[in-house]
Parts: sequence; structure tokens; C-alpha cells
Amino acid sequence: MKICDICGSPATHALSGHVGDKLVEVHLCDRCNQSVYKNKLTVLDLANIVKNAEGRYCPICGTTEKDFESTFKFGCADCYKYMSAIALSSAERVQQCTNHVGKRLQHE
Repeated sequence: MKICDICGSPATHALSGHVGDKLVEVHLCDRCNQSVYKNKLTVLDLANIVKNAEGRYCPICGTTEKDFESTFKFGCADCYKYMSAIALSSAERVQQCTNHVGKRLQHE
């Protein structure tokens, strides 16, 4: 099974086109495919983004996995949809757990 070149989810779509004299194919999941059409990205745009992203990235704002891991900040509200696994693994690495174990506010 192919995986999405953008977020790493199972791919359900494949877009192909010529970039220069090369045939390029990009695999996308449903969510990333919708974002591509919503933002009117071409195969050339996708090829450049995937090539330069160095891992997963948000197709809405362009924040990459590397950007998130260096700043622990997302670029937009959609980033979590595309990089939730990265956020959870980073939180687990820093905090040793992904569940909140703090105290509850006591009512008097």
C-alpha cells in the first residue's frame, strides 16, 4: 500500500504530471488531496513541496516536520491534522507521557 507523500497516511489518490522532462507521481490521502484542490496546487508545486519538506508537512501553511521539531510550534490551525503523530511523539519524548496527569481544580 502506498502512503501519502505529505502526511504519511494511507494514500488513496495518485497525481502525475511532467516536471521538465521527468514524469512525477505524488501519492495523497483524501484529506491532503482535498487541500491540494482547495489551494489549486499543481503537480510541480507538490513535487517541489515534497522534495523540500524533509518529511511530513502541512499543505495549508507549509510548516514542515523539521520546523515543528525545532520550535514546537505549528504554523496554522490545520497543522495538527497533518502532523498529529509528530506532535504526540515530540510531547511524549519531552514529557514522558501524552496523557494529562495534573491535578483537578478543587471546589470549596
